[in-house]
Amino acid sequence: MIVAQGADLKAFNQKTGARSHRAGGSRIKSRKAGFVAKCDARLIGEVIRDFGGGRLTKESGINYDVGIDRLAKPGEAVRKNSVLARIHAADQSQANSACTRLRTAFEISAKPPPPRLVAEIIVSSR
Repeated sequence: MIVAQGADLKAFNQKTGARSHRAGGSRIKSRKAGFVAKCDARLIGEVIRDFGGGRLTKESGINYDVGIDRLAKPGEAVRKNSVLARIHAADQSQANSACTRLRTAFEISAKPPPPRLVAEIIVSSR
């Protein structure tokens, strides 16, 4: 998909492979075992925006080297110290700040979440 959009796959792989070893990298880990009951997408988006990965106004620049990946999904089983998200920041201070804010984005419960209420979506071909 990346190549189809005109990107250099080799450059992409080099850049993303180095990200986990950057000075501004950090991981949010689960403080207990259980199931991801909540993952606050709004808070995650605000943190990314605030450290340069998004725009507050159309004139704002974007730092493509910052962001969050490897997010634990709601309903996912996690062990104590499992990675809930990986942060890529401009520096370690920014990564630490993001970790502090993002701790509240995830809620871990002892019980698995209830089954999804929508099992399937049927699209009419009319």
